[in-house]
Amino acid sequence: MKLLKLFRFSQIYGLKRALIKALGRLRVGSLNLYVISPTLLLFGKNRKDVAVIGCGQFSYSTISYFLVKNRGACIKACFDVDLDNMNSFSKAYNAEAVMTIDEILSDPEVEYIYITSNHFSHTSYAVKALKSNKIVYIEKPISVNWEQFKELISLIPNYQHMISVGYNRPHSPAIRKYIAETEALSYSPLTFSAFVIGHVIPSEHWYRNSKEGTRICGNVGHWLDLFIHILAPKLDKVDWFNFQITYSNQESYDDDISISITTACGDLGIITITSRAEPFEGINEVINIQCKDNFLKIDDFREMTFYKSHQKIKKKFWHKNVGHEDAIMQPFDLVRKRNPLEWLISTYIMLTITDAVKEQRSSGKITMKEMERIFK
Repeated sequence: MKLLKLFRFSQIYGLKRALIKALGRLRVGSLNLYVISPTLLLFGKNRKDVAVIGCGQFSYSTISYFLVKNRGACIKACFDVDLDNMNSFSKAYNAEAVMTIDEILSDPEVEYIYITSNHFSHTSYAVKALKSNKIVYIEKPISVNWEQFKELISLIPNYQHMISVGYNRPHSPAIRKYIAETEALSYSPLTFSAFVIGHVIPSEHWYRNSKEGTRICGNVGHWLDLFIHILAPKLDKVDWFNFQITYSNQESYDDDISISITTACGDLGIITITSRAEPFEGINEVINIQCKDNFLKIDDFREMTFYKSHQKIKKKFWHKNVGHEDAIMQPFDLVRKRNPLEWLISTYIMLTITDAVKEQRSSGKITMKEMERIFK
């Protein structure tokens, strides 16, 4: 079964990345750098100026994969409260395992900090890093409660050029193509649908800790943010968002639910997340978008079909491209960076819906005036 999974993942992600994912699950490996980018390691400059906070599977197999692919052995230090994770990450990427965050913050050679720890800790680490004048990449979600969000917002005026966030789907080529070729997004109503089959998360998993923000912050925030990104060309015309939540199970209130959002401009967004069984190939999603006569269907970011009026454009992605690489490389390329207003709005909506889900409410309304008050 494990060999079958490795084979299937190599078809989806390519052999190199599939191997790194497997090594991350096994928490072994010391040749990761040479598996990912032998040429860059041998002939590149390999300046060690990055630190990683949080050494779990995502930072091991995705964050570090693309950092090494693009910049060689650039990871100088790593930190995690789980010593086994930290030590195995350190060995895999030839990074120094440090025992306190202060060692990273006080290191003048560390210019970039990637925060991929548990969700509740993202904001506090980001605030400390920014105040230490480090360039920060915050994996999603950027905050899981209002107190954290307000603290982070207070730093935006002085530090927004130093912040990148880990919502990756806006960076995918399928989404970029649709936005670039759909002029009507700036004036015509949009319909957006995402059906997501997620991982089964057991009750003892850290995701289930109430302070971590439920699956709304941990998962649904991705597609809320994508919806706002596609709406971006006309956000200045949107006065309010209405949302409705349909629950299938009152005991597991943040699983197997559907969230619909309408706007003052006639837009409709529907996000359904389900996890009734563990998907063998990982998270699977089907996204449909329509604006006027431009219709896009994305099948798990492996294939897209784009109907542009009478034209039909079909493309397969080899390999699956959810936008991780461009998202992760934002700190090194200003062209890739997103407008902070988008992820501020999507986080506000995410936190509002999180509160509603915790209270098992079924509807609510958000106005731009409310958001403006907290953003100022």
